[in-house]
Amino acid sequence: MRLAKARNGRRHSVVRELMHRLLVALVLVSCSSSIPVTPSVSPSVIAATAASSRPSPISDISRDPASLPVFPEEATVVQVLRRAGVNVSRIARSHYESFLGEPHRARIFLEGSEGVDIVFLEEPIRALRICVSATQSGFQHEELFIGERLIGSGDGSEQHFYLVSDRYFISGMGGRFRTPLEVGLGTKQPPC
Repeated sequence: MRLAKARNGRRHSVVRELMHRLLVALVLVSCSSSIPVTPSVSPSVIAATAASSRPSPISDISRDPASLPVFPEEATVVQVLRRAGVNVSRIARSHYESFLGEPHRARIFLEGSEGVDIVFLEEPIRALRICVSATQSGFQHEELFIGERLIGSGDGSEQHFYLVSDRYFISGMGGRFRTPLEVGLGTKQPPC
């Protein structure tokens, strides 16, 4: 009789343990399906994801060549120009990439036949001077210096402008570009 009672007791404890586990599992399943789950993602990750899903401000502009790499600064330049009513239609490789002595990232931003070359500077150009004067034949004579070293000169019939800041060196023709780039990018005409 004792043996039968011991078996019954063990059976009851095993059944009770199984029932307890089943009850806990049911409670967990029912609770987890009724509680809304919010992923733990920081607001900055959500904002970055939303920003990356927006179309780029330069995605509708043709590139020459089409495989031309995109620099992050291009979007800022395009936005500044668009706010001023300048519709950049093409971005191309610039011949100013190595003009300042060492290689720099640079682009030409064009609206029709007018445009600007913009060099994106990693560090400011110290002692940059640009001197412009009129020649006897009516041309514009330009001399560009870094310190006392002449890095370029030439004559031309078109009005050229130069702007500079710690982050940009700009060379352009066309008055529509100058003021927006001065104001929007914080650039100014370098001294002579």
